[in-house]
Amino acid sequence: MKRIVFCISLLALMCLVTAAMAVTPVTVNFSGIVTPTDLTAPFLLDGISFSYDSLGSGDSATISSTGITGGNGGKLIFDFTAPATGLDFSFNAVDTQAFFSLAGNPAGANGSLPSVFSYSGPAFDRAEIYFDPVPGAFGISGVSYTPAVPEASTLVGFGSALALSGPGMFAWLRRRKY
Repeated sequence: MKRIVFCISLLALMCLVTAAMAVTPVTVNFSGIVTPTDLTAPFLLDGISFSYDSLGSGDSATISSTGITGGNGGKLIFDFTAPATGLDFSFNAVDTQAFFSLAGNPAGANGSLPSVFSYSGPAFDRAEIYFDPVPGAFGISGVSYTPAVPEASTLVGFGSALALSGPGMFAWLRRRKY
């Protein structure tokens, strides 16, 4: 009986550790971008594919080592490689307003002041930021998100730990009995 209680306790501890690792926010590291890149084509960085749709306005956006900057009149798109439950970023707009949408659902609006966008709630895999079609500019930095599911490496680590500790634990308990 002690064996079963001990093994169940060990398994519960491993599950708690894995769950804690699974909800760690991912911070997008813009500093590795050497050459500023136009976002007319998707740019994948740290689990997010960034792109910009001018919506016919002729404006564009650029991703660089400091973040994302661009002109108004279009929409900035974050496509996540895996669902997320949280999104945070610093936002600065000049002479414009922005409307935020997560997976097609309104998530709030900001005015022309520097601010921080923060969302936590049901899982989503796409975020869109629509800008007023008036002359102006925007800047986004400090992007981080919380994955909704554990990363593959977390699951592999948990499975390996379980596979390696289970037989060893039973062998130790068997030797202790005799």
